[in-house]
Amino acid sequence: MLEAFARFAVQLHEKGIEHRDFNHGNILWDRTPAGAYRFQLIDINRMHFDDRPLSSRACMINLRRLSCPAVAFLYILDRYAETRGWDVDDTLLRGTFFRLAFGRRKQLRKRFRHRKG
Repeated sequence: MLEAFARFAVQLHEKGIEHRDFNHGNILWDRTPAGAYRFQLIDINRMHFDDRPLSSRACMINLRRLSCPAVAFLYILDRYAETRGWDVDDTLLRGTFFRLAFGRRKQLRKRFRHRKG
């Protein structure tokens, strides 16, 4: 399923589609009778459509919100890079960096709010 999801994300990004709340809670999936995975997005009020593919940086920023175990995230990045024809090691490094930075930012915001309140 993760490989199919990576291909789905590639298709979105190559079409210039950015879901600005791209997390597991906004991604629905099921299997067709033939066994293929099918994905749909919900909470689409924060979607952005561009007339060209997303930049590699924008793709990594978009994927960082995926709240899945690290091993699953790395597998998705690996398959994503392979599908896009990108350097896998570079994609893993960049994707991990953006995910860690995103998580750290969320932690700092939470601590700041706790201190204010």
